[in-house]
Amino acid sequence: VGEIHKKLSDMENELWELENAETLIKKLKQEMRGITGDLITEGEAIHSLRNQAAKDLSQKINRELKFIGLGKADFAPFVLKGESVLESGLDSVHFMISTNTGEPKKPLEKIVSGGELSRIMLAMKAAFLDKDHTPTVIFDEIDIGISGRIAAAVGQKMYSIASATQVLSVTHLPQIT
Repeated sequence: VGEIHKKLSDMENELWELENAETLIKKLKQEMRGITGDLITEGEAIHSLRNQAAKDLSQKINRELKFIGLGKADFAPFVLKGESVLESGLDSVHFMISTNTGEPKKPLEKIVSGGELSRIMLAMKAAFLDKDHTPTVIFDEIDIGISGRIAAAVGQKMYSIASATQVLSVTHLPQIT
């Protein structure tokens, strides 16, 4: 008998929802507009924080790039605000770089060689050292196309990273080990 009363109650609720579907839809749409407005407001706040963080990150990474022999490179995160709310907010973030003075910045993945990419990753890892708690970092042939003073600088930078995390490196240069 209890199950029959429960089933009756469920069916009455379902009938009420069907009979009042338009009202329920209007109410849900109104709630959705409010929530979307809140999301956009929060997205705007996050956008401002990301723009400031992008400036700070750009300065840190460019300083690290200069130390490891990419002094002509100019790295900058580009925060692009979209018109719709995404899982990560309103923004998409792109890493842009120019590896030579006077060249326009282009997407990182389209412009750098393997050796440059390894050194840029080293610079990024060094810049994030106080924020990132990755237990192990692996650098595979980070020494491609470098020698002498630059290799020594790369070795010093890897040593400083090794003070906070385990570093594994495949290399051909004694300065890197």
